[in-house]
Amino acid sequence: MKKILLLFFLSALLAGCSNERHDKRATGKSEKEVKKEAAKKQPVLHVYNMGGVPEARMQRLVASLREVYSMVSYEGGIPLTETTHIKTPKGNDRYGATWIMKEMRKRVNLQNGIQLVIVNGEVCDWKLNSHTDKKEPHALFGDSYLNGRQAVIGYSRFVKTKHLSDENLFKIAMHELGHAVGGLVPNRKADGGHCPNRNCLMVNASNGFPYSSITEFCPTCDKVMKGCGFNTDRMRFQKETKKREGNS
Repeated sequence: MKKILLLFFLSALLAGCSNERHDKRATGKSEKEVKKEAAKKQPVLHVYNMGGVPEARMQRLVASLREVYSMVSYEGGIPLTETTHIKTPKGNDRYGATWIMKEMRKRVNLQNGIQLVIVNGEVCDWKLNSHTDKKEPHALFGDSYLNGRQAVIGYSRFVKTKHLSDENLFKIAMHELGHAVGGLVPNRKADGGHCPNRNCLMVNASNGFPYSSITEFCPTCDKVMKGCGFNTDRMRFQKETKKREGNS
């Protein structure tokens, strides 16, 4: 009986070695080597605190991002610059999202990295005012370049609209990263890469904030995010986010 068990064990061991050699012949590399190289190729997500967002809030956001993405590097604080500041007629401090992303490009090689900048201020783009027929700064929760590996979030917008919570901040980070690395989901060019599913984190905000009660990506967007290296199965949300006012 012992001899039979020993022979069975040796045959199983040899079969495993044979399969590994077969895989290595097919790819030139072992399975462990392939996995190791895949991890190296995954771009690093560089997270920045621009202008003094509360550090405790940033640490919690970074921790949440590390739950779903293996390569996250927190780069700490950097100052807001006058070149990104937009002076508005009402005296509101707003910062151009496009200008911030343009300025940040020199910090990271975007072929090998992704940038996520959390700004302690309101970020905006330019929107045509139908009454004056002029482009005016339009405040945003976040902005990004489609497939451009850059995303910006305006922290002060959450405070001002009373939508500030760790979960909401993380949800918008995932939304903008969906644009920045997932880009245009098929057949969605007309809506800037947004999802028509109202229960998906990639839905368009449409001048509101629908994300508080949304806890997942739809199957189509989820597949895109997983393909970009985000383990969305590890996202953890309450059924409905409770709003937390304040800056901490």
